[in-house]
Amino acid sequence: MTAENKINSELHLMDINSYRVVSEQFSILGDTNRLRIFTLLCHREECVSELAKIMSMSISATSSSLKMLKSASLITSRRDGKEIYYRINDSVKCQLLHYTIEKMMNIICPGQFDLDSQFFHENINPLNKEQRCFIKKIHDDILKNLDKRISINDLATKYSISPSALKYQFKKMYGKSIAAHIKEHRMEKSEELLRKSNLTIYQIAISVGYSSPSKFSSSFKETYGILPNEYRKIHQM
Repeated sequence: MTAENKINSELHLMDINSYRVVSEQFSILGDTNRLRIFTLLCHREECVSELAKIMSMSISATSSSLKMLKSASLITSRRDGKEIYYRINDSVKCQLLHYTIEKMMNIICPGQFDLDSQFFHENINPLNKEQRCFIKKIHDDILKNLDKRISINDLATKYSISPSALKYQFKKMYGKSIAAHIKEHRMEKSEELLRKSNLTIYQIAISVGYSSPSKFSSSFKETYGILPNEYRKIHQM
């Protein structure tokens, strides 16, 4: 190293502001639970309630950790119906942190981390034939009962599967959440009924699982860009 390069390197080390930024990022992950949550979200997307169950934490404590991770731009979120899902932020910084954490874990406690890695990989690998058949059975059950209130917890109980596993496997197979999939089929059925039947808007809403015609109209407009009664006027002419 030349004398000039050595001086530049030393000056860089003296730049406390740069190191403060890095220190703040590490301090966010200095809490064990935040580190666990961040590591899990590096491998999969999850909602608050399921994260709380997985981590054996209260909803409030989990929400607090998520808020801090998000404020540091380490994770991002999206809303799907009533649920908010979280995952790692797709930035070079976060990918590097993820890589560093896993390497450190492999060095410090390799036996334990191997088990964790196996758990994560089992959850991100494609579904096997048995899982696909199982999820298709649930899917077919949903389509037969579009007029009824369908909850993930009820489906999970009925088919003896955890809600988180059900949501994960369903999305893995169909490429979207259960709620989004149900809404898509409800809208398709309602669109067909508007064109081919003389049922009232209220009757159609009930037949596709909406107890409130206004909520049905709102969902229909969100999907097709037009209200149900307007759609019917255009397509029944």
